[in-house]
Amino acid sequence: MLISGQIDVYNLTRNEYHRQGIMLPDAAKDTGLCMCLRLFQAPSNQVLLAAGYESGVIIIWDVESGEMRQRGKFHEEPVLSLDIEPGASIGVSGGADTKLVRWRLDAESETRNAALEVLSEQTLPARGTAAVMIRSDAKIVAVGSWDSRFAVAS
Repeated sequence: MLISGQIDVYNLTRNEYHRQGIMLPDAAKDTGLCMCLRLFQAPSNQVLLAAGYESGVIIIWDVESGEMRQRGKFHEEPVLSLDIEPGASIGVSGGADTKLVRWRLDAESETRNAALEVLSEQTLPARGTAAVMIRSDAKIVAVGSWDSRFAVAS
């Protein structure tokens, strides 16, 4: 049965599910569909998952336990793209709106349901951020938009 907002993590090497059913209890009303994902590793080697949702919410999930670690609502429209910098402390997201949001996460925190912190917002010239990627040194972010343009921010 298909459940709206549910995330399954599949291990392609082992040909098996690593974790199934990562979601909030009432995902259909709270987050809507999952629109984008970014699997990453915390400095402690813990595997985390950043998920952007139809409601504009971003949630950081602990893949091992399936529990929500942090959450933030930065977009008024669906989150379409996100990336996490290599140190796992800064994230960037773009959506169907005109905002590019840079936010702080605490990958090492044991606190559950903590709020993600907005660091900065930038208004883009057109709606629809299809892709964002943070360069490996975390100094530059590349953004690709629906209007076929791309931008670089530092």
